[in-house]
Amino acid sequence: MGGKKGNQTAHRNGDRLFRKGIAADCIRSLIMLTGFSLLWKYPLESLTVNVVGFLALFGLQRFFRRENGKINGWAAAFAVCYAAAMVLGREMWTARTVSGLLSLKGFFKALLCGAAVEMLIRPVFQWAFVQIGKRQPSVPRQDRGVGLRRFLAFWGIILLAWMPCYLAYYPGINAYDLEAQTRQVLGIQPWTTQHPPLHTAMWGLCIWIGDLADVTGYAIYGLWQMMILSAAMAAAAARLWKRGTARPAVYGAIAFFALNPTIAIMSFNPTKDIVFAAVFLVYLTFLPELLEEGAKTKTALGLGLLVALCCLLRNNAIYSMGLTLIVLLLLFRKAWKQLLICHLCGIVAAGAVMWGAYPLMGIGPGNKKEAMSVPMQQMARILSEKREEMGQETLDEMSEFFDLDQTVQMYNPRLSEPVKDYCFSEEALRENTGGFLRLWGKLVSRYPGIAVAAFLDMHLPYWYPAAETIDSFSQRSYLETIQRCWIYG
Repeated sequence: MGGKKGNQTAHRNGDRLFRKGIAADCIRSLIMLTGFSLLWKYPLESLTVNVVGFLALFGLQRFFRRENGKINGWAAAFAVCYAAAMVLGREMWTARTVSGLLSLKGFFKALLCGAAVEMLIRPVFQWAFVQIGKRQPSVPRQDRGVGLRRFLAFWGIILLAWMPCYLAYYPGINAYDLEAQTRQVLGIQPWTTQHPPLHTAMWGLCIWIGDLADVTGYAIYGLWQMMILSAAMAAAAARLWKRGTARPAVYGAIAFFALNPTIAIMSFNPTKDIVFAAVFLVYLTFLPELLEEGAKTKTALGLGLLVALCCLLRNNAIYSMGLTLIVLLLLFRKAWKQLLICHLCGIVAAGAVMWGAYPLMGIGPGNKKEAMSVPMQQMARILSEKREEMGQETLDEMSEFFDLDQTVQMYNPRLSEPVKDYCFSEEALRENTGGFLRLWGKLVSRYPGIAVAAFLDMHLPYWYPAAETIDSFSQRSYLETIQRCWIYG
């Protein structure tokens, strides 16, 4: 009897949980339907849209409830970030300010839209983590030849898939900062740190090899950079395989690397960003080994070297790696010693090269205003919107650094070059850097909303998932494929 009653009780509890789950999924589906209707302005009065949308969302909720199990904290964190990017990004994209979210109505609308996105995206992330986390036995340590052959196979697949793009653009692309770097290599202008000297030296080596082989340096550089980036991606895929990641996830990664046309074109685009991306990807690939207990000294030394290379390949990477270190220390406190030693050694080594070795080699400081793009954009935005009420004294202070009329005329909210290159005085900044920073602080504290909007607007297409490749303001995309007939001057 006791067993029968126990079974009946368990059955009733199961029915109760099932009904609660159904009710919860209905409520969540209604919230998502309303939020998406507001976010994308679907007609709320359309019965067909509402019924079909509700049933689809409810079906997804039931599917993910059955598949996912316990909620993963990482999935929730990613979903919250994605939802915030969608809500903030849409407001910036349409209104170019977030002030509309500060009203009571705007806040609750944003909260509802964000909740809808989070409720949909979180179980998707959770499902992906569950599938990827289905581990398989890793490659035995003694069978290293298998791992090497797998890496070479992945490398060959990716490189072969990119080759049609390389041949289509042969002999190569001349874009971004390459002309200035070429003038430095040829001695037309002195070397500076405006563009990373390490990358400039790599380009110079390609020119030299091209001269020896009677081939343009563009072709040499493009092929060399393709090999570096494809090797980094193959190493990442091979490492995922060895760590037991679900095989479909590894195959999906390889397919993404090999078949994405943007990656294929950028793989031979002669810019420091691509080499930096390759090194940073290798750093991320082997970072988990540093976080595990009993991490080897050679792992820490290798990652320290990668941190230093990242900093030497991007002038602002020291700030990025410093922020990465802070985030890692907050998330992985047990590994704080190896994290701190590895990253600080890499940053210090890079600093010694940049501020010690480069001056001794006669490499001068770069254009100082390159580091002030964000403050310049914020000040230009404030001038454009609040010039009439800023006061003559403040305008006189700004005129020391800016051509005021030209700044208002040329300010582009998503492109810093017009103000930076044509409206701002590099000489004034060098002579009075402190005065510029004090003026910037005063303006930001006086108009914080405009300053925040300028900061978000400046790089909106990089973090808003629904942004267009070329928007109505910048009229420029990052994927440049310039083929000028410009051969070393």
